Amino acid sequence: MENTGSMLFKDDSPKWYIAQGQNWVGPMKSSEVFAKLEKGELTPAHYILQKGDKKWKRIVEVVEFQPTMPPPPPPEFAEEVSQSSIKKPNKPAPQVVEKSWYVYSGDSQLGPFSVEEVQRSLEVGSISSSSQVWKDGMIDWEPISDQVEFKSIKKAPPPKPSGPPTLAKKQDKRTSSRKPLIARIIMANKEKIVLGICRDISLGGMQVLTEQVPGGVGTSLKMNISPPQGLKAFVAEGEIVRVLEDGRGFSFRFKKLAPDAKKAIEKYISIS
Repeated sequence: MENTGSMLFKDDSPKWYIAQGQNWVGPMKSSEVFAKLEKGELTPAHYILQKGDKKWKRIVEVVEFQPTMPPPPPPEFAEEVSQSSIKKPNKPAPQVVEKSWYVYSGDSQLGPFSVEEVQRSLEVGSISSSSQVWKDGMIDWEPISDQVEFKSIKKAPPPKPSGPPTLAKKQDKRTSSRKPLIARIIMANKEKIVLGICRDISLGGMQVLTEQVPGGVGTSLKMNISPPQGLKAFVAEGEIVRVLEDGRGFSFRFKKLAPDAKKAIEKYISIS
């Protein structure tokens, strides 16, 4: 199976990242993606990202994998399906629910979700109208309350406070905006050097995806961040403030940032 997949691709180097829920795997070879498609572990609707790109795509949209997609049905088969649908109007074809919304809540990025799933989360109170959302085509994260799709949702009433707010609740109200940014990161502490990818950035820090988290909460790091475009490379020092549940990433807080790097980040976030 591996050899068959390799023959389909001129460049079979590890260069693909696959989104799986709120996580990602990779880098993978083209032949490995092909093998997972054949086994049914992946579908043409899965999101995929090539090294160097900024935008996730569906596998079916990637030219390199289109020759591996099944051909369209013959005309006579399409005609039979059409006639069958006329005879049985009570059994419509199942509709594919588009999941394109990402939610930023509790210092974590979750998704993708459908409109209905976000609506249910609003109704039961697991997220609030002030939570930030983003989908493909948007420049920056925006409050749910600003989105037309969720204007008519009845929000659950907030619980009555039983005492002074905790530190965790105070931290949930961010003082700076975040913006998606795909950037290559080289990070080092006293013991090792690790590679990672920035997922989004703010004036206070960033969220980093990596196969090897270089330490626990409180670990000090020095990073070289190299965005592909829109922002010049810069150096930052800080510490890990949260490790993602799957162990493949962490939230990083800036503690030492050059003034020109801070101005560049502020300008990048403010561009609409």
